[in-house]
Amino acid sequence: MGSYKVALLPVAESDLDNILNYILIDDAKAAERVLNRITDALRHLETSSYAGLKVVEESLVHLDLRMIVSDPYIVFYRIIDNTVYIFRVLHEARDYLQILR
Repeated sequence: MGSYKVALLPVAESDLDNILNYILIDDAKAAERVLNRITDALRHLETSSYAGLKVVEESLVHLDLRMIVSDPYIVFYRIIDNTVYIFRVLHEARDYLQILR
């Protein structure tokens, strides 16, 4: 296995900003908890990058994505060489199939 670098694509960084800004409107402590959970999930990918499930939806297979859940958010990523590229961080209620197409 080994160690992997985790890199957020700009759209994933934007997803995180939007998530935090939305939660901050109501509860700063909740926003901090959500950020910590997502950060922990991303840190876990540094050593266990293949732990996430493969996205097997036929229309998305060509992207070779994997996903992990940081409830209620789903992190979509792809492993290329020794880097885990974070494509999107989306709330589970969103239509991720449509968004990722």
